[in-house]
Amino acid sequence: MVLTIPDEEESPSRTDDVEELSALEVDTGSVVTLPPVEVPFVSPVESPSGSMTATDGPHPASAAINHKTPDLRQFNPTTVSRYHTRVLAWETLGKSTAPDGVELELRRRGREFLIRAGGYDLMSSDDEGSSRALADLGLKALARPAKHVLVGGLGMGYTLRAALDAVGPDAIVEVAELVPAVVEWNRNVLADVAGRPLEDRRARVFEGNVLDRIGQAKGTLDAILLDVDNGPDALAHDGNEAIYAKTGLDRARAALKPGGVLGVWSFSDDAAFTRRCRRAGFETRVERVPASRKGRGRHHFIWLGVRG
Repeated sequence: MVLTIPDEEESPSRTDDVEELSALEVDTGSVVTLPPVEVPFVSPVESPSGSMTATDGPHPASAAINHKTPDLRQFNPTTVSRYHTRVLAWETLGKSTAPDGVELELRRRGREFLIRAGGYDLMSSDDEGSSRALADLGLKALARPAKHVLVGGLGMGYTLRAALDAVGPDAIVEVAELVPAVVEWNRNVLADVAGRPLEDRRARVFEGNVLDRIGQAKGTLDAILLDVDNGPDALAHDGNEAIYAKTGLDRARAALKPGGVLGVWSFSDDAAFTRRCRRAGFETRVERVPASRKGRGRHHFIWLGVRG
């Protein structure tokens, strides 16, 4: 963590990236600015009668805060959390346009990567937990070893990586990705984020619409794991609506072997989608999972449907 302290005449303004420190949890690589402050402090002083009284004075931490190279160990984290901090700005690493005209952007801030679509956050590297859970839960729901798995949406490679980790040495895990630039990002700048899954000999890439690939499968897939958008109720691409509609669910059922599993990731719950899955012939349940690998904070939702 790198800390920079402005001179007293500087007055850093709040931006969209302004956050509060909480118990000193700041990502390594972030640049954090603490403005010069003098914190009121009540120090005990012994009175002539021997009792303790209080006098106002500068908090001992203020010297550390105003110093050019502060040592955070000199003051309490709860004191530090009162001050607003400005973290390192997002850096744009690449842009591309999806076939439907939606602009995609790859960003980085410190150790975090972010993919945005049409001005909306589509996926963050901090959401590793729920992306891996899609594959973990989906393949556990399968009553047999998976031989052929289709992952819809490459993202940052987490679901693909987890699926490869769960299947045997002779299995195939195919990933369908609509935007060629996302595949290229995963071969280069994002390659190490999920442990280079595209370099696994069992991995296959289909560049195109996942619904087209599902339509080609015709009862050959053990599992379909979909993470192609923000979910059925929060679309970044209007063209993805068909995937979550009756047409897409019927096509997915036809692509799966009997007992095959359909797993669907979502930013939020959607009771109407649960009903559609059941009407399409899937024994369906919904799992609420932590978004991050740390297991705390935001939660996402995963539908698990077993073809009867």
